[in-house]
Amino acid sequence: MNFGIRPTVDCSDESLMEIHLLDKFCPFDYGDALRVDWLRFIRPEMKFANVDSLKIQIAKDVAIARDFFR
Repeated sequence: MNFGIRPTVDCSDESLMEIHLLDKFCPFDYGDALRVDWLRFIRPEMKFANVDSLKIQIAKDVAIARDFFR
């Protein structure tokens, strides 16, 4: 999950919460209400040089999150 301003892709100061679902199957639809619990902090929000660099870091973050749930 990211809660912040998305500095790599957005110039807005409006905070957003983005949830990355780890499973390929997702029983939820857009607009559904979800409960989200903070279980572990992985890293602070940061601005990347480009979207490709951000995608590489997100893949690393996902690997850390998957290890947490093993």
